[in-house]
Amino acid sequence: VSRTDISNAYIMPVGQTVWTPCVTQQSLPAAIFPAGAGGGVWEIVLSPSNSNRVWMLYGAGQGAVGGTYLFISDDQCVSWRRTTMPADTIPYTIAPQSRLSGQRIAVDPQNYNVAYISNASGGVYRTENGGTSFTQLSTITTSSGGAAINPGNAGIAFDATSGTTTCPGGIGLCTNTVYVPSYGKGIWQSTNGGTSFAS
Repeated sequence: VSRTDISNAYIMPVGQTVWTPCVTQQSLPAAIFPAGAGGGVWEIVLSPSNSNRVWMLYGAGQGAVGGTYLFISDDQCVSWRRTTMPADTIPYTIAPQSRLSGQRIAVDPQNYNVAYISNASGGVYRTENGGTSFTQLSTITTSSGGAAINPGNAGIAFDATSGTTTCPGGIGLCTNTVYVPSYGKGIWQSTNGGTSFAS
């Protein structure tokens, strides 16, 4: 799966040799968005342990009603559902530098239901149940910088060799070591599966 800088993203489904668009009128109908929204893909990733699940941050254009929303597909982009994660209020088209600043979605390599998502205007959120609910990580300082240069918490990463422990919510296993940068503020690390973070 790959994002372009002209709004869309593309996927080459398992067993095929042709790239197909992830965002179409069939897969992401306009009714999903608040009136006037529309824009492009900030970030799109596959779950390392489940290639059917795709995570995507899709943002409204500058001046549109709405924001940047998190969507999940469980059929390799054929259809999408919008999650309840709070929208990022920085419009897609106002922050071209931010769109190039790196990874905003990081999916646990050991658990495809666990992901960390950067929201440049609201910090970092985690889901442990495949996007049904989200927890804001209040111990991680929100990044600094104006909208046009704010990469948020881009670059979230797991150490896949660090082993696993029970997830903070008590269900399933999470990778022990997680790194969460915050632009202009530092880097936070967890060594207990995300239960706590220290800078």
